[in-house]
Amino acid sequence: MYQGPACGRRVTYRFVFGPGQSAQAGLGEQYYNDGEFEKAAEYYQQVVDDIYARGGRFQPENGPLYYRLGVIYYNLGEYEQAVKYLDESADVDQRTSNREDLAWDYFAIGRVLREAGKSEESVDYYRKGLKAIKKVSGNDSEDAAEFLIGLGDSYKKNEEHDKALESYQQALGIYEKHQSDPVWIYIRIARSYEKLDDYASAESYYRKASQTGSADNYTMGVIWFNLGMLYQDTGKGEEAFSLYQEALTLINKDGGYEAAESSVQHYLASAYAEIKNDLDSAIRYSLSACRIREELASPHLEDKERLGEFKEQLKGFYQESTGDGTDDGFESWYWQQMEEGGFLINPLDTSGNI
Repeated sequence: MYQGPACGRRVTYRFVFGPGQSAQAGLGEQYYNDGEFEKAAEYYQQVVDDIYARGGRFQPENGPLYYRLGVIYYNLGEYEQAVKYLDESADVDQRTSNREDLAWDYFAIGRVLREAGKSEESVDYYRKGLKAIKKVSGNDSEDAAEFLIGLGDSYKKNEEHDKALESYQQALGIYEKHQSDPVWIYIRIARSYEKLDDYASAESYYRKASQTGSADNYTMGVIWFNLGMLYQDTGKGEEAFSLYQEALTLINKDGGYEAAESSVQHYLASAYAEIKNDLDSAIRYSLSACRIREELASPHLEDKERLGEFKEQLKGFYQESTGDGTDDGFESWYWQQMEEGGFLINPLDTSGNI
């Protein structure tokens, strides 16, 4: 579980559509800021179509508009359209030799491609972006570190954990030069070591992350959650169980981290089943994790895959509890839970009582 950086470059979005159109720009931004991405996409798409029709496709002032439209499509989970318009932004920035914004165009495209499951293509864009940002900001700039982190995340998604670790360590070196907060890089490095089966180094970096003094409740929750997964994988079940409970408490303290909460509940469910032999509690937490994901209704591919994993876990618990091995039986019960709300309807209770 990593912090999800925003898909965006570090510039102020100022869209210039021509004389007399600033009110229209404000309307589009209002849709975006209100989270009404479908309306925002429809609005900005019409603006872009009008620009193309007038022959203004490559005018420098339209680059940020294409970028914004790409980000909107990303938020809708429409990755092909997102890449299309981010590429348009990159084309404009390349034509105008706007190297800094071009680098962040590549950064955003890399992020979208990673989310779309195209990690190898994502790596190529992060490399291009890293090369460009180094020419603008220097080899040891904090911006360069952000590109190295993005590159590492794409290597990780592609299961090239040795390359991910190398990228993260380079970024850490830059952070240390600038005395920047290293907590999230420590977490990433720890996960890389864990994937490389170097569990001692992984635990060491989780401990480093917990001792920085900069971690808020959410970040501490993420640290203990990841360390809990490490402990569960290495046979330290009771320690893992305690860390999952602590992680859930911390992540819930400030609110607003429902996706993370569901992930911890998913692992708590497995801990109840495997460590505590408590199937009822396993079902309760597994169902709660699924319900959170259903309510979030994220359009992103990774989130849909995660919901599928959570649902498959719950299906196994349901079948063990009821002896009903049919898909139809589980689906009927599952959607009853989603409609009823609450925390759990017992699979064996046909009355519908909680």
